[in-house]
Amino acid sequence: MEREHPLIELIKWLLKPRRAPVPPIAWLLLLAGLLYLIGQGETPPRELITERMVIATPTPGPGVTPTPRPTPVGSGGTLAFTMRHNGNSDIYLISQNTGNLLRLTYDPAEDRDPAWSPDGRKLAFASHRAQNWDLYVMNMTSGTVLRLTRSPYFEANPTWSPDGRWLAYEAYDENNLDIYVLNVESGESQRLTTSPAPEYAPSWAPDGRHIAFTAYDDDNRDLYLISLDDGTTLNLTNTPNQDEDFATWSPKGEYLAYSAGVPGDETIWMIPFEKEAMVSGELRPVLFGVGGQPVWSPDGQALAFIFRQRETSYLIAADTTGWALAQEGYSTTDWMNTPDWTETALAPKLEAQLQRQMTEERTSLYTEVLLSSATEYYQLVPLPDVNGSNSAQQLSDRVNDSFNAMRKTVQAKTGWDYLSVLGDSSRSMNHTPRPGQG
Repeated sequence: MEREHPLIELIKWLLKPRRAPVPPIAWLLLLAGLLYLIGQGETPPRELITERMVIATPTPGPGVTPTPRPTPVGSGGTLAFTMRHNGNSDIYLISQNTGNLLRLTYDPAEDRDPAWSPDGRKLAFASHRAQNWDLYVMNMTSGTVLRLTRSPYFEANPTWSPDGRWLAYEAYDENNLDIYVLNVESGESQRLTTSPAPEYAPSWAPDGRHIAFTAYDDDNRDLYLISLDDGTTLNLTNTPNQDEDFATWSPKGEYLAYSAGVPGDETIWMIPFEKEAMVSGELRPVLFGVGGQPVWSPDGQALAFIFRQRETSYLIAADTTGWALAQEGYSTTDWMNTPDWTETALAPKLEAQLQRQMTEERTSLYTEVLLSSATEYYQLVPLPDVNGSNSAQQLSDRVNDSFNAMRKTVQAKTGWDYLSVLGDSSRSMNHTPRPGQG
């Protein structure tokens, strides 16, 4: 017969009824034995439900022991996004395979809203380079840029159809902001939405038959879905007390991710795409995490998104399960927006060319000179020769130089110093609004 563990025999002896009390030393021996067993036993692994992510800064941190480079989250490829640097918005790229930050556009006018074609060979975007907001497309092999629209109205936020033949976009025409589609080959366009409410930021579903978009109605932003088969629309979020925006489809169309909240206080949510359940209101969104403007990775296993903290913007890539590898992003005090992700890697020749261009010296449109290094509060600085005085109007030290540069540019292009006369450029904290101003 196998003998019991000595500690078990001690416990039985201590618990046996007796007249004399058990000596204190016996209880101390029992406690020491239990602590020893706990220390020797294996602690079962504890599952941590957390989202893993890496925030990359422009300068690498201290060196560590070399390890094999992990497979990029989202299967690599290239991220495109808008960044406002030195007073101008341009399109930048991050190679998920090399980690290089590359500037793609250099036009003095604003460029924004990059959208990769399904095969990754073209990049559509919006630009003000012809003194009007129009749609353009860049061939990533040749570098040529083709202007797609030439109307006098605002057109932006392009998104490709799955077959690469069409673009859906937002346009302001007939005093209303609506969703349109454009045949890339023929240039013919068609209006999809006609509601008096502004409708914008379209995202074309992988099934090719639906487009998600944002509508601003009754002081609230919701996500809607329009069917290209019968033109019917469906409110996907229907949250009167919450603003939703920036819808993005997973590669297979199984999920729709989006932002909720206001800039600086945004969260990202995901909702399964099951139309019948959506109509009946049975589906509920799932919280992904803090951030905004999400975009799916090519393999559907990760989301890239913008996270803002104080004056810094972070471009982060994190897997949707919280356990897979995370890929480096980018952080900057410049303003970043509208990321888009393709599985197509940049051609080595193009990447080398863009790297060379970034080392060339270029003149900034303006330099914002701060009077103090403090970032909590900024001084009010007088604007020169405005309203006939050098002290009549003031602006924050954070934006006064950009205003002066804009004023100089307007005067040079129009021959009229239009911004020499201003209303209230700043107001005191105890200012009393005039009637009707609220």
